[in-house]
Amino acid sequence: MNANDYLDLLEIKFQKYFDVSRNMYILDNKIDMFAICNVVNSRTFITQNDIVDSYENNEYCFVKVFDCIDSMDIIYFCDFLKEALMKFVKPKANHMNSFITGVIVCDGLKEEVIDLVKKFKYSKAYKFYLYGWSEIRLILIDMKSKRVISNKPGKKVIKVYQFTS
Repeated sequence: MNANDYLDLLEIKFQKYFDVSRNMYILDNKIDMFAICNVVNSRTFITQNDIVDSYENNEYCFVKVFDCIDSMDIIYFCDFLKEALMKFVKPKANHMNSFITGVIVCDGLKEEVIDLVKKFKYSKAYKFYLYGWSEIRLILIDMKSKRVISNKPGKKVIKVYQFTS
């Protein structure tokens, strides 16, 4: 399986819940796949117009393919994800959480890269959590060894990115 086949498989998995776009330029970076999921949950009283409360959950997924990856590429991509968080997340009163998921697809990797991915951590609270919070998930996919590595928040969604037999 090559990177394009993997992206096609990922697009099929995403299409049910996400709006998916391929080959986009976001913040002056070429992103091979961009997916957005916005969910608004509401509780109502008697009719649907009598809304008691509501909250929204968002996920923005950025997938980028690298031929050869080193630690500088990881640092650059993490900086891009932090910048994307500032651009896409719009906290307001009914915002609960937003996840920025960065997925790196590559052929072969070094141990130092794995350590950087596992140690990466970034989250942000808005107005003492009254306007919700955001977190960045980082997933690294090695096409050569078929390994999927993630940071701690990424472990919650790592099954989505596993290779199917």
